[in-house]
Amino acid sequence: MADENASVKLSLRVYFSSLVAFILAFLIIYLPAQVLVHTVASFFNIPTRFHRFQLIFPILDHSFLWTQLSVSCIYSATPLVALITFVVARIVFFRKHMTLSFPANLLLIWLSALGIHFFFGALLVGIPLVRDFGYVPDWLYFPEWIRNALIIFSAIVLLVNGVVVRRQVEALMYSEKQQQRPYYSFLFKWYAIFSPAITWIFLFILLGFPNNTLYMRLFWLIFLLQLVAVFPFRFIYAPLLYSETSVKISGKNVIFVLILFLLLVLWRTVHLKIFPLPLVP
Repeated sequence: MADENASVKLSLRVYFSSLVAFILAFLIIYLPAQVLVHTVASFFNIPTRFHRFQLIFPILDHSFLWTQLSVSCIYSATPLVALITFVVARIVFFRKHMTLSFPANLLLIWLSALGIHFFFGALLVGIPLVRDFGYVPDWLYFPEWIRNALIIFSAIVLLVNGVVVRRQVEALMYSEKQQQRPYYSFLFKWYAIFSPAITWIFLFILLGFPNNTLYMRLFWLIFLLQLVAVFPFRFIYAPLLYSETSVKISGKNVIFVLILFLLLVLWRTVHLKIFPLPLVP
């Protein structure tokens, strides 16, 4: 009974450590991306305002301010930040993961998973709905076959990335049972990856953060697509990098989550006072 309770507590530590890393990774991508969106929109004299916690543009769809260039730049800003984050996080992980802590590697895994999803997931959902990043192919008049090819390619990229994420997660295993037995492998991946993602999606639906639209609901549901590839069992015979004592909830990560969220709330609160809406057609 004591061993079972200890195992449950350890699994919960994995879960909460991963959930904190997930939220921090999201804020690391989302906050700079929103700042860049506002900056790029300001360059084109397009006003912005917050709807919930996401910037929108309070001008008519047929406003002369919307051009191929302005649409492409504004709606590519977030995917660009995310793609850069993905590349950096993936490189750092494979170069430094053997020397980094358990929470730090979880953060890098989520940064890479979310980073690639904010690019290819946005294409996968945005093109059919003609929303967000999907506006870019529409305004650039991509032929239908190219749009369909982008959708298929994006789905393949997410699935392939899921295979890479699986190898990243397997590097964090702290028990030979997790490496060599399917049940324990599944259990670790469930608490380390799938449960935090499901929790985030539940919180998104419950709180509508950052913006509860059809596009955002599908965007987060599609996020589970790349995680499907994480679960297949692979027998691993390699030295363990971590032990049970390595599994911790990082206090630094919690503090950074609070700081970034407070910055987002503060910016949302003062945004209209600093950047009043001009009268534009």
